[in-house]
Amino acid sequence: MPEIRRFSPIVVTGLFLVSAGAYAQTPGGPPAPNPDLTTNVAHSQVNVGYYAATQMYRYHGSYNVTYNAVKVAGVGLYGFGDVDVEVRTADAEFQPDRLLGTFEIGGRKSAGNGSIGLHYRHQSTHNVDRTDRPRLSWEQVGVRYQLVNPLYSFAISAAHYIHHDNCRYDNDVDLRGSYVVIPSGRNPVSLAGDVHYVGESGEGRSNYVDYWIEPSIALSRSASAFLGYGLVHDIDRADGRTDNPLMIGLRVSI
Repeated sequence: MPEIRRFSPIVVTGLFLVSAGAYAQTPGGPPAPNPDLTTNVAHSQVNVGYYAATQMYRYHGSYNVTYNAVKVAGVGLYGFGDVDVEVRTADAEFQPDRLLGTFEIGGRKSAGNGSIGLHYRHQSTHNVDRTDRPRLSWEQVGVRYQLVNPLYSFAISAAHYIHHDNCRYDNDVDLRGSYVVIPSGRNPVSLAGDVHYVGESGEGRSNYVDYWIEPSIALSRSASAFLGYGLVHDIDRADGRTDNPLMIGLRVSI
């Protein structure tokens, strides 16, 4: 029989507070999240943000779901999906300018105090409302090691792009970490960071490194407010443009 793993609410809350750490591309905004591999059965999350400083977008919203229920022969199987929307202006219709979809499936196995696993991830941008540029898409296969406890988390991922349209991404390495700086009291304070390397082979293109830094404060067991700042490449499709966005946001776990 498959084994359903249960984790303490403290661990789930600790990861939630620092879940802004990322993996893979999110052109224009903060990094795309990793699956939440600590929850029982299913977990969803809503993120909304306002760009206090940016060259491209003004509003950010995303919704993701992790289905992470069973272990079969010692390997935990999961699925993950995320929809990320960027908006330039808040006109009467509040139309989105960028939509990025993410789908990931994988399996992981306990390794010491953490877990290690393999995954397949597909991501693609879509033309919505105001945009008419070529759609981007890519698939990658990779390995991820993750360590999570109530006070800190650490994850390192390495992946190879096996397919891409209208971009030339080749290899991907992501390193993230977080720490609950003030764990006591009703409003714990956390600090998360992410460094993301992408190797490219396109003509006139070069490898690059993104980063994202995010302090956050818990408002309740299911909500936190955050302030994020980073360096983001390819903010308007795979065009080489960079940005240093500063975002104020709210994250709610459902």
